Amino acid sequence: MYRPITVSALMLAAALVVGCAEDDLPTTPTDPPTAITQSITGTLTPNGGVTHTFTVERAGDVSARIDSLSPEATIGISLGPMSVQACSLSVAQDSAVATTTIAGTASSAGSFCLRVFDSAGRLTGPVDYAITLRHF
Repeated sequence: MYRPITVSALMLAAALVVGCAEDDLPTTPTDPPTAITQSITGTLTPNGGVTHTFTVERAGDVSARIDSLSPEATIGISLGPMSVQACSLSVAQDSAVATTTIAGTASSAGSFCLRVFDSAGRLTGPVDYAITLRHF
């Protein structure tokens, strides 16, 4: 016996075929990380130290470059993670001058710090500094 195929049966068959098709999973483009550059300025006094905190948004390189010291001087500079109590030193240079760069790697996002200090009590008066901080 021959039975005619109804429109609803055809629609059901079409829905099953469409539902069984292999769909490509949508891919999300991965944007390369954007570097964050900050300009930090301040004044360092003899036997003093200044801590600047900043937030790293993702793991990656972190660097600090002394752009200027006025008057010319030799100071200390360090980078590290910020703890509840203080700036932890991970990378440090005790004999930094203008154009000195220090660099490290942040293994995760979080609170970090840049510390500028009078290493070994070398300063005889206040020193103005400008530093470029770069991180992700």
